[in-house]
Amino acid sequence: MRRVADLLAAGPRGVYVSPIDVFSAYLHAGDDGRALEWLSKSVEARDPNVAGATVDPLAIDRLGDDPRFRDLLRRARLSS
Repeated sequence: MRRVADLLAAGPRGVYVSPIDVFSAYLHAGDDGRALEWLSKSVEARDPNVAGATVDPLAIDRLGDDPRFRDLLRRARLSS
């Protein structure tokens, strides 16, 4: 799964890959740090799909207590 995440992050030629999709790939690969980097890019891009991170059971389980995750959700105005 990590290889898939790296390929998505590299951006296949001529294909747009949403940062939230790369976030999800890194999250599923177990790389929380890289996942958070890509979630940050999603927030900066104002991707409406960021809201899905607030209900994704894996994201909540793995990142729910991480202050960086909570800060990103606040920045996206998805939590108080």
